Order: sequence, then C-alpha cells, then structure tokens
Amino acid sequence: ATNYNITVSFIIEGQVDRKALGLAYENLLKRHEILRTVFIEVQGEPRQKILEAVQSGLVILEENDLLSPSAVKPYVEAFMNEAFTLDSAPPIKSNLVVFQQGKSLFNLSLHHIIADGESTKIIINELADLYMQRPDHIPADSHVEVSYKDFAVWERNTIGLGGHPSSKQYWMDV
Repeated sequence: ATNYNITVSFIIEGQVDRKALGLAYENLLKRHEILRTVFIEVQGEPRQKILEAVQSGLVILEENDLLSPSAVKPYVEAFMNEAFTLDSAPPIKSNLVVFQQGKSLFNLSLHHIIADGESTKIIINELADLYMQRPDHIPADSHVEVSYKDFAVWERNTIGLGGHPSSKQYWMDV
C-alpha cells in the first residue's frame, strides 16, 4: 500500500553534479543499514535482512530526453505512489529530473517501516552534506557506529531486567 510512503520533493537551482549526487546517495546507503534492509518471512515470522551492497537506485532523467515537459508531473506522481516490494528491494528510492532551465527536481520516497518525519529530515540533511562534501559534518565513507537497532536491543534488555519501573509507573498514572 502506498499510504505508508513518505515522499519528499525539492527544486535544486543551478547545475547538479550528477556524479557527486550519485556518490552521495551511495554513501548514504552504505552509512545506514536500515536503508539496505529488506523484510522477509522465515517460517511464517517476519525478519529483517540487511543487504551488504545495493545498487544506488538514483535515477537521473533529462526533461527533454526521456520526459516531455507535460509528462514530468505524472511521472513524479507515479514514482511517489509506487508501492515498495519490501521483501526484495530496500524501502528507499530516489530520482532527479533535470530541467532545461538549469533547475532540477529531486524526489525521495521512503517506506514508513524505516523512517518517520524526523528521520527523513536527517536523511535529507546527510545527503546534502555528503553531496557538498562537508567533512566537518559527515565523513563520506564513515559508518554509523550506533543505530536505532542498538538502542532497541539495549531497551529490550533493560526492560527484561526489570528496568524503567519509574517510567512504567509514570505512564500507568497518566
């Protein structure tokens, strides 16, 4: 179902360095395991499978080569409304439509299973930093050392050991 798609589009003014954008997108996928995760079923139970490597998936289209000006809007709408196949492809995709007037339209679609509004902002900011090669923000080939799954394991272990009694009581009293 496409109602779980989180979609973002924005206009980029000026020429886009397509190679740099492609590399930035690849580095983003390398940095975050969740962006390379597929969701499979094993003996009737859902499981996550992290892919070691994935194709970049960034599609670059020229307005006049592949899309006429009148076909851009329907193409982007179809792209954004395309359902993800969670068991065979990562739940993220993007494209760049390059217009003749020196503007481009970047489109990003994520499945809600891996992101929400706040994490989508982080992903976009990291992609921009990687594109701009801002080493003071994010080294291009670095990997995230602590991720949400690490927090989830810690949280589960803490609860299993009887941790968070005051937090539980707070929510029981509300």
